[in-house]
Amino acid sequence: IKTGYISNFKIGADKGSEFPLKVVMTEKSISVLDSKGKIARKIPLKDYANTAISDDGTTIATMTGREISISNIDNQIQGIVKIADPQPVVLPQHVSFELSPNGKYLIVISYFSRTIYFHNKKGNMLSKHRFDDLRGAEIRFSKDSHYISIHVPNWGESKSSGYLLFFNDKGEKLWRFDHKGSQARFDISSNGNYIVLAAEDRFYSLNKKGEVVYEKELLPGDIDISLSDNGEYVVITRSEERRV
Repeated sequence: IKTGYISNFKIGADKGSEFPLKVVMTEKSISVLDSKGKIARKIPLKDYANTAISDDGTTIATMTGREISISNIDNQIQGIVKIADPQPVVLPQHVSFELSPNGKYLIVISYFSRTIYFHNKKGNMLSKHRFDDLRGAEIRFSKDSHYISIHVPNWGESKSSGYLLFFNDKGEKLWRFDHKGSQARFDISSNGNYIVLAAEDRFYSLNKKGEVVYEKELLPGDIDISLSDNGEYVVITRSEERRV
């Protein structure tokens, strides 16, 4: 299930407050909710795995064949993005994409062309950046949609470190942070001022300039990480490794 947020939920909020969810997307449909949380409209969904929806519930992106269509919640096409891929058939598992929370930007990662593409909602390309190996890359937007962090495991031959990329909403690359190991968990604050990363049993806290402001060794285990909206608090969960 994917959901889109229109406001922060506050425990004990006034009964007259607007319901914090705008849309809920399941494998079969997209439900548009009214201000009281009741389903106002239900839109059938053909391909859940290849569909993205913006957090504000205004924009939908759907991949079909060699293109991604960007439409509003009323199914009116806003733009079309042609997928650049040297393969004769574009497989969904070779392409990943995400919409910004405000629905204004679309990021496309093509594994075969080894390129990250930035588009606006009209489908116009803002920028593109080529890298050696983008398999397994993950995208995180700041909630205000102004900054984007992308983690790349960097699984290429003889590679021993992954890296984190940081962009602004114009698609300009601001910095790159390399770390030991390939797998990592990361998160970004609502305004993009803080980024946290856990990799190779180490925790890093970075500012928006890419400077490490805090670093700490972590106990071994499977790590997950979550940063508060204001960037002041971080939650790290760990499942211990069993050793015989």
